[in-house]
Amino acid sequence: MRIERLDLIRYGKFTGHTLNFGEGAAGAPDFHIVYGPNEAGKSTLFNAWLDLLFGIEPQSKFNFLHAYDTMRIGARLYLGDRPLTLARVKKRNGSLLDEADLPLPEGLLQAALAGVDRDAYRTMFSLDDKTLETGGEAILESKGDLGQLLFSASSGLAALSQQLSGLHKQADEIHRPGARTATQLRELKRTLDELAGRRKELDTAASAYAKLVKDRDQAGADYDTALSESARLKQRLGVVAGLLQALPRLSSLRRLRDTLAPLQGLREAPAGWADALPDLIREEPKLEERARASEARIEALERDIEAIEIDEAALALAPRIDDLANLAARHTSAAADLPEERARHDEAEARIAHILRKLERDGEDAPETLVLPAATVARLRELIEAHATVIRETLAARNELDAAREAERKADAEAEDAGADAGDHAALAALKAQLPGLQTEAARIAAERRQAERTIASLRERLDACFERLLPWQGDADALARLRVPDPAALQAWEDAGADLRDTQSFQKEQIGKFSQKRDRLTAGREALEQAAGLLDEAAATRVRAAREAAWAAHAARLDAETAAAFREALEQDDALTAARLAQSADRADHKRMSVELAEVVADLAAAQKIRDDARAEAEALKDEIAASLRKCDPALADFTPATLRAWLGERDKALELRTDLRQSERDLTVAAEEQADVRQRLVRALEDAGATVGGDTSLTDLLERGQTLVDGEARMAGARKRLEECRSETRRREAALQVAEEAAERWQKDWSDACSRCWFGEVGAPSPETVRALVDELNHLAPALEARDGVARRIEAMEAVATAFRQACESLGDELGLPATADPRDLFRDLSARAAAARKAHERREALRENLNEARNSAGETAEAIAALRDRKAEMTAHFEVATFDEVQQAFAALRERARLRSQAAELEGEILTGLGLADMAQAEARLEAADREALETERAETEQRIEDQDARLRELYAGREKAAEAVASVGGDDTVARLEEQRQTVLLEIEESAKGWLRLKAGILAAEQALRAYRDNHRSSMMERASAAFRKISCGAFQGLVTQSNGEREELIGIDHRNASKRAGEMSKGTCFQLYLALRIAGYHEFVASRASLPFIADDILETFDDERAAETIRLLAEMGEKGQVIYLTHHPHLCAIAKKVCPTATLHELPGPLAG
Repeated sequence: MRIERLDLIRYGKFTGHTLNFGEGAAGAPDFHIVYGPNEAGKSTLFNAWLDLLFGIEPQSKFNFLHAYDTMRIGARLYLGDRPLTLARVKKRNGSLLDEADLPLPEGLLQAALAGVDRDAYRTMFSLDDKTLETGGEAILESKGDLGQLLFSASSGLAALSQQLSGLHKQADEIHRPGARTATQLRELKRTLDELAGRRKELDTAASAYAKLVKDRDQAGADYDTALSESARLKQRLGVVAGLLQALPRLSSLRRLRDTLAPLQGLREAPAGWADALPDLIREEPKLEERARASEARIEALERDIEAIEIDEAALALAPRIDDLANLAARHTSAAADLPEERARHDEAEARIAHILRKLERDGEDAPETLVLPAATVARLRELIEAHATVIRETLAARNELDAAREAERKADAEAEDAGADAGDHAALAALKAQLPGLQTEAARIAAERRQAERTIASLRERLDACFERLLPWQGDADALARLRVPDPAALQAWEDAGADLRDTQSFQKEQIGKFSQKRDRLTAGREALEQAAGLLDEAAATRVRAAREAAWAAHAARLDAETAAAFREALEQDDALTAARLAQSADRADHKRMSVELAEVVADLAAAQKIRDDARAEAEALKDEIAASLRKCDPALADFTPATLRAWLGERDKALELRTDLRQSERDLTVAAEEQADVRQRLVRALEDAGATVGGDTSLTDLLERGQTLVDGEARMAGARKRLEECRSETRRREAALQVAEEAAERWQKDWSDACSRCWFGEVGAPSPETVRALVDELNHLAPALEARDGVARRIEAMEAVATAFRQACESLGDELGLPATADPRDLFRDLSARAAAARKAHERREALRENLNEARNSAGETAEAIAALRDRKAEMTAHFEVATFDEVQQAFAALRERARLRSQAAELEGEILTGLGLADMAQAEARLEAADREALETERAETEQRIEDQDARLRELYAGREKAAEAVASVGGDDTVARLEEQRQTVLLEIEESAKGWLRLKAGILAAEQALRAYRDNHRSSMMERASAAFRKISCGAFQGLVTQSNGEREELIGIDHRNASKRAGEMSKGTCFQLYLALRIAGYHEFVASRASLPFIADDILETFDDERAAETIRLLAEMGEKGQVIYLTHHPHLCAIAKKVCPTATLHELPGPLAG
């Protein structure tokens, strides 16, 4: 998949913005840089691309400028070789559209994405500074585990190590064989045992419990019956109380009806009359007074109008006099300003004369002719400014030519000294091409050889330490590998059996302690009871009863006084004993209960001791079984316990792993030696081809230095030749530049003479540029001076014309009104204005009085109409109530209000009576009250209240009996406690089952994940490691030469080789180095992905902010190489990264986003 064009039509801050990535150029990296300042929308761009592929998210945060229903993104993509133009809008269904806005199936894009969803795309095909930091921390957490690092680099999932550790911890919290701390399963088993013990303690005889339940149920039934009777009595009491309350209310109702009877005949007034009446009463005298005042005001206004006299002639001329006011003001202003303006005219003439003297044109009759056109002045200034440039460039060209000739002479001598024409250039070029690769291989092989030697020494030391820990067993590594040991299942079975037996002994020990304490407590309690109460035992009672029976038999046989006395004495002893036993019945019951409990506790104690002894015997048997089995493996192991055996087997596994690693490291050392010999042989051939003599015992390091010396010498000779050619080219260029400068000087001189001849400067030949500059500067003052003089002259002429016109106008108006002329026309204008103002004031007063007269007449008419309307309303109301005045109408309204109040009270009483009796008809209620006997009702109420009080006392007694019976049932455990304990036991059993299943699922998942990581490591180690090593070397700018791996049992660790050939585990690197390592692994992972699947656009967002320029350049070069496999887009707000990218990859395309304030 490839983006040719991305259209941000309405999305986020963008409106109608398009990013055109163009068609991919064949043979060039598809690498693009998108530059924009902060807040320009780079992150918005990436989210828009994701929304185009997978749909705009339901709660998108990019609707701050465009509403959800208007958001739209478009693009032109290439899916393989097939172009596709589409758009995405915000809809629940059918949001993917074609060019005609018809829906497209989502499967069209999903097929191209090959199952990659939004989250997978974000993790696998994008990078930002947060991703780099998370990836670097994951390297530290995984401690360099190769499988995890390779998988996370390909998938982008950086927290894999943390997740696996969490799963291991979660599984151990549920169950861990041989654990000494409490686990979830062990705690559940302990809870199960405790529930069983509590249930046994709570069991009671069924017959006793059934009797208690029967007594409780009978007490409850008696209480319910009494409660029903109490409710019936209270209901009857309510009926009687209602009748007693209704009787006085009926009397009040009848009194109201008697008062209401005389008012029933009043006529109802129309709506609104009652509210309007007070206003009509108040308005009648006001209207009459207003009519009298209007008549008096009309007469006074008519008298005032007749008394006013007006100057009609002055009133007619008033508009012309008003118009003359503006001319009078202008005349006054001109008279004040005219002396000053004449002085300014004289100053302007003096200024012009001064300028002419500076121009050496004294006595010029027409100074206007000296002013030059603007175009001429501009041309002269242009030539003056160009003169300095022409002179400066000519001098500079001569100096630069001299410097270039000197540089050419020195370069010629340097090339001659270097022997530029000697040497076999082709052979040295071939050596130069091979040498970097041979140096890299030699450094890698040397590092691997040193690493292998260190690893072999370390493994041998660790193997010896392992054999010491395996004592008392003795033998070598091969014998250890051949040794037959118990399988893990058998060892686990022994450990589980031992743990169960230990748990059983521990639990039974606790039970024995509890039972012993309970036995001692019951024994002491029973003995104390016997001593305190002097209990008679059953044997004594039997002896007394037998003596009574024997005395009776003797008396029956003889029937004499002696036997009768003996029988009476025996009978009295038996009665006394019986009475004593009856008095001690409660204590005897406690004594019997304690005896029963004591017998049960003694039996439980014996059972617990037997279970403990059986567990001890089984533990000894298990110990003998383990010893016999281990003796068959090796006699030295016979005394091992399962725990020590597991530890010994762990050391054996480590020793066997070290044996395997040792043999692998020895093979690696042999391979490194062979590779080193091959590199030396290839280097010798290259040196001999270049003409160097090589000794047979020369070391590889010396050979590499010899080759570098030859390559450096060739480079110096090539540089000398290149510098000589550059100097010769520079000399020719400087000669041409001098010729151009001299030609420019000649053209300037010609243009200068021509420009001077076109104005009065050229009357005596072409003056110097400095002279013309001074004359032009002075001419700039002449034109403003001439303009100022002419402006003052025009103002003086206008002021004199205003004075003449003002005088003529005043004298003309004075003649029409008979006023004589004055020396100052302003005095005459004041007289004219006063006469016109007086005439206008008299006229305005008369018009105002006429307007007031019209208003007074209109007001008198309105008052007359209001009086007529009030009299009509009064006549209507008095006729309705058949009265004569407003006061009588007011009394009629008061009577209507009283009638309404009485009716409301009567209705309220009727409602209370019906509610109290529970009836709906008033006639039925009155009939019932008529038939009621108040004294009988009072007597019935008193009797019913007494019966209710008695019934409440009985209810309290019955309630106490019911509660006591319920407590008796609860005291012997007859509630649902046993059922709840059984329910808890079943719940615990289900929790044990679920926990066991969960533990099995977790362990199976962990094993599957670890196996998958090992498989991924084995499948991708070679290609990814080689590419990641090269990328890491470039990103670190040689600080690290590459990456190697080291086996550690089932794990393989990633190790970096620095520039000193020192090793450093990935988990021990600094955070910054881990960021660079993770970036190298991600780049290798991308190449691994696109090697087997179609590529998708890769987007990186400013991941180089913390990189210096050199590391940034190397990283951009790697991104450009990724662009050879698929489209790569780098987003940044740093201009210097754009320059670095163009320098590293000239074919990279730069796109600029508008700033946040643009548009």
